Amino acid sequence: MEKFHNLRGVPGVPHRFYELKRDGHHRTVVLTPELRRIAMSEQGVLLRGELNARWSIVESSFAAGVGRGVVQAGMSVDLAQEFLIDKRRRRPVTRVSAALIGFQHGRCLICNELIVPVGEAVVDHVFPYAMMRRFESVGNWHGPDLDALWNLAPAHRPCNSAKTDTPPGRKLLTRLALRNEAIMRSPEPLRQTLRLSLGRALGDGSANSWNQIFNEIKAL
Repeated sequence: MEKFHNLRGVPGVPHRFYELKRDGHHRTVVLTPELRRIAMSEQGVLLRGELNARWSIVESSFAAGVGRGVVQAGMSVDLAQEFLIDKRRRRPVTRVSAALIGFQHGRCLICNELIVPVGEAVVDHVFPYAMMRRFESVGNWHGPDLDALWNLAPAHRPCNSAKTDTPPGRKLLTRLALRNEAIMRSPEPLRQTLRLSLGRALGDGSANSWNQIFNEIKAL
């Protein structure tokens, strides 16, 4: 609990959700007004859904053995049900939107407006899946898997429908890069899932930033 407010690479957070008060050997958790403010806001529903999703991922890691299973092998995506799947046991872990939306600050990646409630979100392929079919066969596609977590983002249904199979523009790719960088700074196993999915496709290690990776994909 003492480390909860510590962010990797960030010296401090602008607000705290609780304080630990010590009295000899006893410690008391004191909730702050900031926690109440966010719990009562329109983001409260998103926060509860994301907490449940993150904990479901952690529990799956514990069940498989920390350092193995979900943590080591990462997760795949079942887009038909919009679930993240534990690869080893082939079981649904949590919904994609619930697990990712916090990394987007609760916002649609396309229009950058809040998604409330999270049940209104759909999963968008930022680089459209049609790119994998344009060579007449998915097997002829030589880029990374566009059905993987790095390319999927919660979005408003109307925004997703309006985007259709249009290739992503600069603003959308900037948001995707920031979202993916946030995931890569997070604890396992979501970070491992992104690393594995791109590592297999771009195994030569030539790309050292998300923007470089995106440029390589656009050039295919």
